[in-house]
Amino acid sequence: MARSKITICDNSAINTLNAITKDAADKTENHYIDIGGDDESRFDYLTLVIDNLATVSCEIVVKAGDSYEQHVLGDLTLNVAKSSANAYKVESARFKDDDGYILIDITSSGTISGSYLWAIQN
Repeated sequence: MARSKITICDNSAINTLNAITKDAADKTENHYIDIGGDDESRFDYLTLVIDNLATVSCEIVVKAGDSYEQHVLGDLTLNVAKSSANAYKVESARFKDDDGYILIDITSSGTISGSYLWAIQN
């Protein structure tokens, strides 16, 4: 199954306006955040933002990583109310897999069209 990439907003510069790219929530393909690369330490934490504009609630499952320190804590399920915006601070030590990705699945009993995800580098 192909996953949709969630764009990371680099918010590391102080006193700088940063554009955010909202990625449409897709419960059929699900999502990933790519935090691999040369300077992975800049992604010890990042903020996942969920803007659920749908008329149904949904669950966001942040999948446990492969082998880092806190992966033994398992998946994290976030219950997102309908018509709500939420943010969650994600810790890479729990969720990053060996490929440098954080995997995110979405479940819902109905359509979640008009809902968005994005990530902000802290």
